[in-house]
Amino acid sequence: MAVALKYDIYDSLVKEFGSEKAKILNDFISEVSNDIQEKTNKSKTELKYEVRDDLLKELATKQEVLQVRTELQNVRTELKAEIDLAQTELKAEIIHVRTELKTDNIKLNQKFNFMIILLIIALTLMNPVVAKIIQNLLKI
Repeated sequence: MAVALKYDIYDSLVKEFGSEKAKILNDFISEVSNDIQEKTNKSKTELKYEVRDDLLKELATKQEVLQVRTELQNVRTELKAEIDLAQTELKAEIIHVRTELKTDNIKLNQKFNFMIILLIIALTLMNPVVAKIIQNLLKI
């Protein structure tokens, strides 16, 4: 990319140094400008690649995101299976406890009934009228 000096600057150089030296200066300025432009473009490209590489190191790729999603789905599935298993075990334990409670309730009812019968017998035997009846029966 050739850079040409403005006409008035070039004209000043021709008057000051002459036509040939002005042309040499113009060519020199053009080369320096081209070198600077090339180095700038090269630096921009290198900087762009460095920034891209840094971003790639920091950011997750689509594949990594999909991999994380898959892992999360697997964890969800495992947790759901564990929760379902825990619920099943808990329901079985509740049924077992209910059965035990019913059995204990039946045993307590039997004991309570037996105690009532004993109480009735004891109260009956302590009654003076019943005591006389039993005494009369034993004398027979």
